[in-house]
Amino acid sequence: MVNTSRVTLKEGNIATSFAIVRLGFSNQVSCWDKGRYYCIVTGYQISNVTLQLDLLRKPSTPTLILSREIVEGKNTRDDLPFICEGNVGFPAGNLVLQSNFTSNFNPVIRNINTTISNETCQAYQMITFAYAFSSNWHDKEILCSAVNNRSLGQNATPPFDKQLVKVIPATICPGSDAEALRFPGLRCSMYVNCTDKMVHECPVNECFNVSNKTCPSWTSPPTPSN
Repeated sequence: MVNTSRVTLKEGNIATSFAIVRLGFSNQVSCWDKGRYYCIVTGYQISNVTLQLDLLRKPSTPTLILSREIVEGKNTRDDLPFICEGNVGFPAGNLVLQSNFTSNFNPVIRNINTTISNETCQAYQMITFAYAFSSNWHDKEILCSAVNNRSLGQNATPPFDKQLVKVIPATICPGSDAEALRFPGLRCSMYVNCTDKMVHECPVNECFNVSNKTCPSWTSPPTPSN
């Protein structure tokens, strides 16, 4: 019985025409143990029996990270993409992007990276994507699912992460007389700079002060660049 050099058994003392050989593992099974095992009999009509050992691992719950800047009708910034990532099981499954708002959610995929490890029987996948959201998307959900029909089965619900989309209105800075800094009403740390028309955030664990248009750690509001 041989699978590369990991398992070898030779027995030349079988006195009857019937024998049972059981394959067991004394240590934890690893990905290196997958493959074909052969039971070879010499001197009989049946020369060998083949066993295929496949190892399966279920995917874990993925992580969905929304772009910090989701402005009505505006394309996603290159430096602030949406990210869907997680362990997709073994053999490798796939991450799937969905929405509860439309069945025809087709974001622009910027990059897909999959790393497969035979030592741990798992595959990790990361997708970065972009999408131009209309105002109708406000308070709708995006889902990132780890689909693996081999390890989960065809009818099982795959693990997923979901996030609520908050769309900043395109009219948040209505004109040239708009205040330089405006609170969009999303996460308390976020604010819109009406000079550069971009979303910014206060330092970690700080909320934007709506009254004086500053973050708590600022000594004075920043001077935006044109």
